[in-house]
Amino acid sequence: MATLIAAPEFSVVRHDGSDITALDLQTALNKADPGDTVLLMPGVYRDPVWLLRGGTKDAPVTVKGPAHGIAMFDGGRKPRDGLHHSKWAMDGQWAMFKMLDVGHVVFDGFSFCDCWPQVFYLRGCHDIAFRRIRGTGARNVIFVRNSDKTLSRSFIIEEMHWVQDVYQDMWNGRVKWKEVKERDGYENKSWFNGALFESYDILGDVVIRDCDVSHAFNAIRMDIKPERVSVQNGKPVVSRNRNVRIYRNRFSYIRDNAVEPEKGLHGWLVAENTFFQVHAALSCDAVSIRDGAFVSNSFLNLSRPDDASNTGGKILKFLSLGDRTPRPPCSGFVTAFNSIRSRTRLVAGARLKDWCNVNNVVERFAASDRDDVALFAEMEWFEDAFTDAMATNDPGYPDVYLAEGGKVGDWSALPKVFDFEDPVNLRTEQDFDWDGSLPLSSEAAALNSIPVTIHGPEDLNKGIPGGGSVGFRNLVDLGLDQWII
Repeated sequence: MATLIAAPEFSVVRHDGSDITALDLQTALNKADPGDTVLLMPGVYRDPVWLLRGGTKDAPVTVKGPAHGIAMFDGGRKPRDGLHHSKWAMDGQWAMFKMLDVGHVVFDGFSFCDCWPQVFYLRGCHDIAFRRIRGTGARNVIFVRNSDKTLSRSFIIEEMHWVQDVYQDMWNGRVKWKEVKERDGYENKSWFNGALFESYDILGDVVIRDCDVSHAFNAIRMDIKPERVSVQNGKPVVSRNRNVRIYRNRFSYIRDNAVEPEKGLHGWLVAENTFFQVHAALSCDAVSIRDGAFVSNSFLNLSRPDDASNTGGKILKFLSLGDRTPRPPCSGFVTAFNSIRSRTRLVAGARLKDWCNVNNVVERFAASDRDDVALFAEMEWFEDAFTDAMATNDPGYPDVYLAEGGKVGDWSALPKVFDFEDPVNLRTEQDFDWDGSLPLSSEAAALNSIPVTIHGPEDLNKGIPGGGSVGFRNLVDLGLDQWII
């Protein structure tokens, strides 16, 4: 198990008090055997590289940043270099790191900037870890798809820090949502239409934890092919996007969706995340769900994006009323123990699916031209979707929604649900360092949760007994700590 010293170019460098010869990074990667570490010297790395072989389960190849100083991967590329005509990234597009049919590799402790469109492009890879990597720019930090030989699977992304839009143009309205989405009549600025982690049709087994994503269009987006979803005994069978854990992350100033599975998922846990200034937290509008849990998250939305093209926003996005395609099959979708203070609706303009929504706390701001009034608006309720044990200050709860056909609980609206003080000037909220806490008011704290069964990764189910507080409770308190790894 050797340590190979790499530098931006073949050169003599000072390391541990001695002058040694450092390889250029591509040569070091080519020479690395299972168990070896490629140690990056401080400096600016500008040349894209291929990683052609990896390690083994017990002896991964590690690409590690320096203990002192910074190894910076500077793509030197402009945002417009992130435009491409294919929906998903392809082999021939630029990336700082490319990998094909490689497994058991660890990337740890370095930085990047201006790597448009991708920092990492992986096809047919497995058992790859990304740790303590910081950067700005890029359409995607990590893009993963399958090869003809290998289904991509088993990824860990942790303690990564990414700011996509360094000038904050999307949230401040200088770049319009419809420009990023390539709508007719708008300039194409779709170079932002990516994510920290984006995948297409991969098997799954993904862990994303302790990351910080801000001023990005999306944070996590995972799509699959339509044929990966079938139905047996009235329940969906989803063969990809399986066993995904997203927890303890901070998402802030996300212009579109923080977490967006597309078409289908099986066994997802989205928990203990902090959502601050996020247009939509979880998008599952045309998604077939088999066991998905959105639990123990905190959400604070002090203002909306300065963009007239799309600022509606919502916490949860379902199939829209205007889409008359059949509702996607769903089984075991639970949202519970979340604390939410927002100017946007919980759900709006939606055709609901099988949905258990219980033990949450949702507080609305006082109505203004920048606020919504209702928790639910323009809804199509179904018998298999219900809300109960909700502490809220919405004056229409529960009577208005019962009259509209909603299956909701009978708790009356409270005057206040959080003992929380907003910043004096909401337009300076970017200077507001929110720690994710939303203490309950005395009225909300007096309410007791009801029993609920949480369905999560790897076909695990956990019954949570009634009693205890509603709103945010950590996974240890709920007995779900064994679900995180």
